[in-house]
Amino acid sequence: EIVSGQKPRTAENTVTWDKLDCNAQKIIVTSLGDENVLYVINCEISTSMWSNLQSVFEHKSDAYEKHPDDNVSVHVAKLQRIARQLEDLGENIMDNMLIIKIMITLPESYNHFYSAWEATQKTEITLNNLD
Repeated sequence: EIVSGQKPRTAENTVTWDKLDCNAQKIIVTSLGDENVLYVINCEISTSMWSNLQSVFEHKSDAYEKHPDDNVSVHVAKLQRIARQLEDLGENIMDNMLIIKIMITLPESYNHFYSAWEATQKTEITLNNLD
């Protein structure tokens, strides 16, 4: 809710919101490789970071979305296949960027999945654990 902008910062929730935003920023930054941190380095809040990453990766690839009949495992497999095809063409696709692409292509009905993923330990954030 913080990252998506659905829960805005207000005078009543400032302390809680700032703490949640700080955690979201940590998750985003630690999920990025050094070269991709440049996309978010000047962002002050996680919403801006997420927005920048969406812009970059929607621009780099078609606006791919999860097919309604696919479960998360199938969705992950399809995007992994696309990543392999891009790598065959010489494009370097890092796992953390593929994870971000997978997450931003999930529909709103998967917000519970996204929330659970945000709470995952950094060491557990892998492609294998997504499906």
